[in-house]
Amino acid sequence: HFPATKDAAERIKRMGEDGWRIQVVGAPALDTILGSTLPSKDEVSSFIGIPASDKFILLLQHPGEDFESAGKEMEETLSALRKIALPVVAVYPNADAGSEKIIEALETERTSPLFKIFKNIPYTMFLALERATAVWAGNSSAAIIESASFKTPVVNIGERQKGRFGGKNVITTPHNKTSIAAAIEMALYDTSYSGTLKTVVNPWGDGKTGPRVAKILEELVIDAR
Repeated sequence: HFPATKDAAERIKRMGEDGWRIQVVGAPALDTILGSTLPSKDEVSSFIGIPASDKFILLLQHPGEDFESAGKEMEETLSALRKIALPVVAVYPNADAGSEKIIEALETERTSPLFKIFKNIPYTMFLALERATAVWAGNSSAAIIESASFKTPVVNIGERQKGRFGGKNVITTPHNKTSIAAAIEMALYDTSYSGTLKTVVNPWGDGKTGPRVAKILEELVIDAR
């Protein structure tokens, strides 16, 4: 078994698996992420239309467990972001049930000078946005898994990622505008929190999963155990 995190390894062990069969190796996606050459700050600035010196918030929010509330939940998030009053780079959600309601809510901000709305973004450019953003808000699994590698502040909204292990850079908040705004303000302005970002380690890995798995398999003794 090659779990990505120690937390996942413990879960496998509690299911009764022999400890020697469980090898924590990290998330394979980080190999690509940390090995990629990303667009520069100037290229990011040109793509999103925001000066390189300005802070912005990256928003990616998918439907939660109650897909019928997806539109209302996005409205709560948007209301919080309007209160913060920083530029927002918003990306369309995935195709889960309820996503059309999220898109409808997003599109009401299409003419707002604060919002830059994208249906999709090229992969390496999105990674560069992860690295450059002042705060990543929403409920994306990528925010939980990837963000700590860039020491990026994350505000994880609602329960879509409930139970998924996150780094110390992740602030989880209920899905109401007051809590969301408070969490974003903490990520932006709380000096104690920002101090932890300097030393945050990504619990999902270090970008060396492939070589680590290959070495384990190479050295594995195949016998009757």
